[in-house]
Amino acid sequence: MKHLLFSIFVSAASLVMAQDWDESLNTAKDVMTISENEREVIFEINKLRSDPSRYAREVVKPRLAKFHSDGKVYTNSQGVFIRTSEGKTAVMECIQALEATSPMQPLYYDSRLYDAAKSHGIDMRDNNFFEHDSSDGTQFYERLQKFGFNGHCAENLAAGNDAPEEIILQLIIDDGVPSRGHRTNLLTPDFNIVGAAIIEHPQWRHSCTMDLGEIEKEKEITIPTTNAGTSK
Repeated sequence: MKHLLFSIFVSAASLVMAQDWDESLNTAKDVMTISENEREVIFEINKLRSDPSRYAREVVKPRLAKFHSDGKVYTNSQGVFIRTSEGKTAVMECIQALEATSPMQPLYYDSRLYDAAKSHGIDMRDNNFFEHDSSDGTQFYERLQKFGFNGHCAENLAAGNDAPEEIILQLIIDDGVPSRGHRTNLLTPDFNIVGAAIIEHPQWRHSCTMDLGEIEKEKEITIPTTNAGTSK
């Protein structure tokens, strides 16, 4: 009888752990002008922002088990071996940081931010580079202004994978980036809009350009503060 009760309790706990994320977080699900993966990137960001501690437990922590014996190389969801700079240390630091982060508002799709992100992804593809400035030297916030957005904003770049969960893991673990600037951008409470464009890349297979903004403070200007996951 004790064994049966224990099994019931374990099964109940497993059901709680396996519960789906609130579908209301899938704020771009009806935006048919972007790809399914691009919609899922926004959903993934909103999972992270809505419950950072749960995201750490259910999404980030399993990454630890994917590291090889040297603690530096892991196998991603597509079976590719990835060599890291910090190894498991960065993953554990990420988990601790998310556990200490309060929930925040979700992000909503913004066509201006998306168009700016997509144009940059195409530029990086056509000119085979990977950085925030455009091939003509235009900085990211100047690019956003050209597409009609002028306000508090930030940009993240991810490379190599087009799987939404892998993109977000790359940005929040921020391996080799001491400032953890990409994670900071994703977890800036004031941001409420986003555009994320996934484009093929000749060197890195794929790039994801992610522009985030705060619509309430549009027209205000602030000074850029970071280079890794740059913001303005």
